[in-house]
Amino acid sequence: MSDRFFYPGSLHVGEVLLTDTEAHHLLHVLRAEVGTSVELFDGRGTVASGKVIELHRKDAKIELHEVHNAPEHKRLTLLTAVPKGDRFRWLIEKATELGVSRLVPISTERSVVNPRETKLKKLEQTVISACKQSGRNWMMQISEVIALKDALKAISESTTILAGHPDGIALNEVDLTTTEEIAMLIGPEGGFTADEADWLQQANVQLVSLGSNILRTETAGIALTSWITLGT
Repeated sequence: MSDRFFYPGSLHVGEVLLTDTEAHHLLHVLRAEVGTSVELFDGRGTVASGKVIELHRKDAKIELHEVHNAPEHKRLTLLTAVPKGDRFRWLIEKATELGVSRLVPISTERSVVNPRETKLKKLEQTVISACKQSGRNWMMQISEVIALKDALKAISESTTILAGHPDGIALNEVDLTTTEEIAMLIGPEGGFTADEADWLQQANVQLVSLGSNILRTETAGIALTSWITLGT
């Protein structure tokens, strides 16, 4: 399998120039040579295969000979409170690998972490790395932090919304076979408050149980995402 690189521009048959972080990886980590086979993806479903034809100190010229588009599958949105420390980066990495389309950090009554836009921007590199490793061709989008109620207002009425909650129904009672858009809600440490849980139910959100054990925020997000992507 060819090594994969993110290319933010337009992919087309012909020559393109790989620069910046991706060129550094090709040149100084993989130590590629002229003739090395590579695969480029633009994060919007377009994938191209080709080979290295020129190497320079800070960039590499790639000749692309085959381009195709990869369809995006079921659209998944993960609305989650932000866990502490490096656990958020881990959550973003795993959500990308599992096929989440968009991750929306939410603020709730018990939230203790509200990352700034600059931190969220830096985490885009985690998404790129996870796409390269997993073979994913659609970039997961990371939104700005938004309040729980405002976040739900931005979701279309046709979307099925599930929220992790200890008093929710069992996952095997949920039918997702007829829906193409799913949103998952995960609360902070301590969970949603009683008022928030009542409001979610009034907003036609299905509360679902993730088992008898108390899960950390990032574990709950990955558990629910895995159940949806692997079981539906």
